[in-house]
Amino acid sequence: VAVTLVVGRGASLRKETTVKAAWDQSHGSWDEFMARYPAREANAAARTIEALASDLGIDLAQASPGEMTQSGGQCSLKPRVSVGRYLSQQLERAATALEAPPEEIVEYFTEHDEQLEALRRALLNGETPLWRRDLSLLYDAPVPNLVGQLNLHRALLAHALVRLREGDHATALADLEASWRLSASLDDNPILINQLIAVTVTRIQIGTLRHMDSVPEAWVHRLETLDHRTAMLEALAFENRQWLYVNLTAQELADDDGAPWILRVLGEAYWLFGVADGSERWRRLMVDLAAIEHPCDPSAWTLVEGFRESVPSWNIPGRILTPSVPRALAKVGRLELDIELTRKILEIKNARAPDGTWPQSVQGIETSLCPDSRWIYSVTPLGVMTIELDHEIEWPRHTGSKLPNRYTAPPPDVGSRV
Repeated sequence: VAVTLVVGRGASLRKETTVKAAWDQSHGSWDEFMARYPAREANAAARTIEALASDLGIDLAQASPGEMTQSGGQCSLKPRVSVGRYLSQQLERAATALEAPPEEIVEYFTEHDEQLEALRRALLNGETPLWRRDLSLLYDAPVPNLVGQLNLHRALLAHALVRLREGDHATALADLEASWRLSASLDDNPILINQLIAVTVTRIQIGTLRHMDSVPEAWVHRLETLDHRTAMLEALAFENRQWLYVNLTAQELADDDGAPWILRVLGEAYWLFGVADGSERWRRLMVDLAAIEHPCDPSAWTLVEGFRESVPSWNIPGRILTPSVPRALAKVGRLELDIELTRKILEIKNARAPDGTWPQSVQGIETSLCPDSRWIYSVTPLGVMTIELDHEIEWPRHTGSKLPNRYTAPPPDVGSRV
């Protein structure tokens, strides 16, 4: 260990070169990766959406590099919290019946009806809004105002549920489609926080979709082709790999009062060697995780624990420059199961009889992405339909709200209001 700690700059650079080459071999060259995400400025569509969102009291202005706007809005906090709470409460219920929204939400949507219509029109008819991106800045790369975007998605989707409850399916579907168009701006940025928010947005979109009838075929195709796992693994790889290209000098390390003492004392050679050592271990973890075939494979958590144990105690950089894999994997794994159930719900709805009666059986409906699980479908003598997973799956370190692994709907001609 002592020899490793005082390893010279030459040996550290050789180690770094070897690890960079290994990344190039397993994930493609760094130049190829950067070329897939060229730098750009925010387009006119993004500026238009920022202005329209501001009329709703939601701030989408992009922060300066290295910062992330936290406010998410200019209006009072209460309506935003109420909208988010109402949306979560409805989406976390297994039943299709929608509860009446609080009066303050009704008032907010009534007062902003014209602004919501203008926003929908811009998202549905205009170009995809794209915000500034420059990965060459590495950990200082700009990110969109993700708090504001999440608030805007919640407003659109909560409004969709309110309109559904009132029987206005067309406006509800337009709200959902507008949210989908907006979320495209999250999908083309391999920064980890972007992908975590993208997963959250997709979850509330498909939760809203479960409440809808007569869904366009395009949504069936979207659910079939969604691949958040690949995007998340790419973001996790970039989150660590970028540090091989960060040039911190010995003086910068020595002047950083927030850095561990070992970094400030041993300086650049130790930093380079530690980053390279940790990055190679991280690269191998990414390769192994990419080979896992289904979201419920417990070997994923074994691999993550193995990585943690493999990083030597002396390697402080290797330990502090690794993001939380369990949280990211849990969010993606749970989402994949949520998408699977949503696809099955749409399939069941499409199999209804002309009078709306639920089918007594649907071929292949029981199969699941998770080999040890199956979906149970049933229709009661009174015509109530239920589909649910045969057991609850625990996702390590999963945080935030969840969609239920159960869906139940009444027979035809039974109102959906409660």
